[in-house]
Amino acid sequence: MKSQSRNKKLPLLFCTFLASFAPLAITASQAESAENHKEHAHKQHNDNKNKLSNSNEMSLQKHVEGTIEPQAFVEQASASGAAEIELAKLALQKSTQVDVREFAQTMIEDHQRANTELRELAQHTGLTIADEATLTQKAKAFVLQQKEGESFDVAYAKHQVTAHEKTVKLFRLATNSSANEIKEFAEAKLPTLEYHLTLARGLVDSVSQIHSSGDRTSKGSHNPKSTDSKADGK
Repeated sequence: MKSQSRNKKLPLLFCTFLASFAPLAITASQAESAENHKEHAHKQHNDNKNKLSNSNEMSLQKHVEGTIEPQAFVEQASASGAAEIELAKLALQKSTQVDVREFAQTMIEDHQRANTELRELAQHTGLTIADEATLTQKAKAFVLQQKEGESFDVAYAKHQVTAHEKTVKLFRLATNSSANEIKEFAEAKLPTLEYHLTLARGLVDSVSQIHSSGDRTSKGSHNPKSTDSKADGK
């Protein structure tokens, strides 16, 4: 009898033993599931991060390599050219410094030529150019009109740097245009405009040196030469 009682107790003890491990098995399963979920979430986060990074990189590249619509380019380029001519004529009237006057004469010749070619391009492609400077450009010209002597020379030279930086940026955008005639025109004129920017920066230094010496009629280091060949894209 005792042997039978002992045999009955063994399955019961075995079941009790197994039951004691059940919570541990569940806990381990839950831990494994949580770890898998954590790894999946981490992987998803990295995937989203990479997608966002790639998207931002493409957006930045598009911004850097951006372009401009043909009509917008023709309007802005012709308006800038008209503004340069007006200010250069003003410089010939107001400045007594040789460097400033030579630079101004170069601006008149080069921008008149470029605007003539731009007008022909616009007529050929059905676009419309601006016949005069924008209101903002006219406002800046009005400010310069109020200045005299050294004050005018300094202001004009600094303005030319800013103006040509904007123009160079405009033409660089146009070199990416899908319109072949706009692209070719921008590529042909860009070297001349970059040269103008170099001259303008040199003019700022020249004006400072000459006026610091008190000799307004002297010729400084700035000595612009004809840029006819560059304006023609040669």
